Amino acid sequence: MHRWRAVLALSLLAAAPPPVTTGFPDIQPVEPRDLARRMLGAAIAARIDRHEVVPPPLQVEAAKERFSVAVPGHMPPNGYGLLVYISPFDTPDLPPGWGATLDEFGMIGVSAANSGNRRGAFVRRAPLALMAARGVMQQYRIDPARVVIAGFSGGSRVALKLALAYPELFKGALLDAGTDLLGSADLPWPLPEQLAQARSMRFAILAGENDSAKIMNVRAGDALRAAGFTEIYRREIEHVEHDAAPAKDFRNALLFLDKRAKAAPPLVSKDRGTARPATRRLSRALPTG
Repeated sequence: MHRWRAVLALSLLAAAPPPVTTGFPDIQPVEPRDLARRMLGAAIAARIDRHEVVPPPLQVEAAKERFSVAVPGHMPPNGYGLLVYISPFDTPDLPPGWGATLDEFGMIGVSAANSGNRRGAFVRRAPLALMAARGVMQQYRIDPARVVIAGFSGGSRVALKLALAYPELFKGALLDAGTDLLGSADLPWPLPEQLAQARSMRFAILAGENDSAKIMNVRAGDALRAAGFTEIYRREIEHVEHDAAPAKDFRNALLFLDKRAKAAPPLVSKDRGTARPATRRLSRALPTG
């Protein structure tokens, strides 16, 4: 049985179409005011509405931005799924093995270039992720019920912020080795209407058992449950430090997130954890990772 699974994994890896690099010059970046109201919390939104603060300009040029897009070899009957990935590095590569899993699930994977941890979360990383989602949705037939956002390390923290900021777009979030505590300065309470809609979202929270990020993962998961979120899957992955989830663990998390997935059951895993279903600029208020 284990040999059969290994052969299947290798065949999927070999069959996955390679990603292509492209641009979305017709997709204009989100308005800074709208992004700030959604992403920086209800208190900042109220100050923006009173014209007490003005968001800084975004550091995004639609005509120059590049994205890596991996399109599966088959499209499901209701359209492709979509995973928007935020990397901690400036290269837009998916972690090893993730592309083959997305191909199996009929999900497009997209990631922006020059969007690593050294870039500003508000002025660049978040708007690029939104451009990536909207660019793919403009060019391909996408099932809106199968759109998720994911990230690793600092990219995961930005993914969590965007998931809560745009619950009408993202139906789930895969948070790999990077979270923040809801209600903290790093992850302020969102607007009430966002929070109400986001409570139906699914969260898969991963970290290696030897990664210090697992401590915050537990606290972040508990804070989400206390806020009324019920669809939370958490895993600590054996023998992994601060590295992206291996393909097997990514696949199991994606099975939890993707309600319409037509894939085989989860692989047997020894992972640990729980699974339950006057005007000034805002520079100092902006998250950095």
